[in-house]
Amino acid sequence: MEAARAAVNGGIAVLEIVRSTPGVFEVLQALANEYPTKAFGVGTVLTAQDAKTAMKAGAKFLMSPATDILDDVRDTDVLYMPGVMTPTEIYSAHNAGAKIVKGAISVVLSDAIFDKEAMNQNNFDVVNRLATSAAVQGKIAVESAAFALACSKSYVRTYISSIFHFLKEEKIKHDRKGILTERTGKAELFFPMPMSFMCLISEAETFLLGSVEASDTCSTRNTILI
Repeated sequence: MEAARAAVNGGIAVLEIVRSTPGVFEVLQALANEYPTKAFGVGTVLTAQDAKTAMKAGAKFLMSPATDILDDVRDTDVLYMPGVMTPTEIYSAHNAGAKIVKGAISVVLSDAIFDKEAMNQNNFDVVNRLATSAAVQGKIAVESAAFALACSKSYVRTYISSIFHFLKEEKIKHDRKGILTERTGKAELFFPMPMSFMCLISEAETFLLGSVEASDTCSTRNTILI
C-alpha cells in the first residue's frame, strides 16, 4: 500500500496491482477511494469471479494471460487487456473484442525503470533517471515505427501505381481492343482479366491507400482505375 502511494504521489497516473498481492481487492478499493482521478487495475486475473470482484472494488482495467473473461466485461467501461504472444493469438484476441493486448514477450518495463538496488536504497533519483530514459526511448521507438509505416505506405503506393501503369501500357500495346476513357478525372481502362486478380489488387489498394473507387470495381466489372 505504501509503495502504491509513493508511486502515485511521485506522478504515476496508471497503476497495476498484481492479483497475487495480499489483500489485492482491499488495496485496490482503498487506492481508488483515496485517488479517484487515477486509474488502478488488477493484473493476472484468471477467473470471471476475480474480474467481477476487481471491477466492484474500482478497477479501471484488467490484465490476464487469457481471453476467456472478455465476455464478462464486454458491456462494462473496464478495459480488458489479454496477454498474447503469437500473431495468431493477437488476431484471435482482436476478433474476440480486445481493444488492447499485452505482449507476453515484451520486455518488462519494471525491470528497466525500477532498479531493485536503487529501490532498496530509496534512491529515487536513479529511478527517476531510468524512467525518463525509458520514456524517451519509447517515444523514439514510436516515432520510428510511424516513419517506417509512412515509408512503407509510400512504397506500396508507388508499387501499385507501377503495376497499373504496366498493365495499361502492355494492354494497349498488345491488344487494340482495350478502351481508354476518362471518368471523374481518372483514366479508366477496360479489358478482360481474372476477377480474383482484380479483387486482389482492388482490395490491396482499398486497404493501403483508402481508395473507395478501386473497391467498387471489384463488385461491378473488370476495371482498373489509374
